[in-house]
Amino acid sequence: HFVRMHSNKFRDPLISRAQPVTIVVPLVDETLRMAGVPSAREQILDRFMNGHPRLAVVHGGDDHPPNVGSKETIRRIIRQIWANGGIPFEVSQSAPCEELSYGTEGMNYALLTRNFCTAALAAHIEAHGYDGAVVFGVCDKMMVGCLRALIEADLAHQRRKARPLFAIFIPSLIGRETFIADEDR
Repeated sequence: HFVRMHSNKFRDPLISRAQPVTIVVPLVDETLRMAGVPSAREQILDRFMNGHPRLAVVHGGDDHPPNVGSKETIRRIIRQIWANGGIPFEVSQSAPCEELSYGTEGMNYALLTRNFCTAALAAHIEAHGYDGAVVFGVCDKMMVGCLRALIEADLAHQRRKARPLFAIFIPSLIGRETFIADEDR
């Protein structure tokens, strides 16, 4: 079942095309459920139909050390996006950890991973029509890859005269025992 999911008032070919409600609504409903928000299928559908912003909440995979301890923060962000009228989508960027791969052949993939991260997230943002992203800081390569992906997606938006892509980066939660010096602060 396909319906027009966004208002035509934006004159944006990406967000005014027909999309599969039967796939998108359960996906958002599950994202909200995992964040502790009760089922909201009618509200999700209403937000899609009225062109509310789609926001990707991007974080590292479960096996990436900088993602340790961030699940509750991710859930809080999802709840806040929902509470403020947005449509949250949880997006996991999985990549090998350079620190975990030291001494193995896998450590040679670190820089290549950055490029894969860029391509994967840029394609993801464009394919799913996200209007913005909240990116949780994971490793340095993923941060650079995500930043480049957001730039590429925003340039694509500019070329087709669509709304700009908005984003915010939130630093990693790993290494809580490390404090910056007063001089650096």
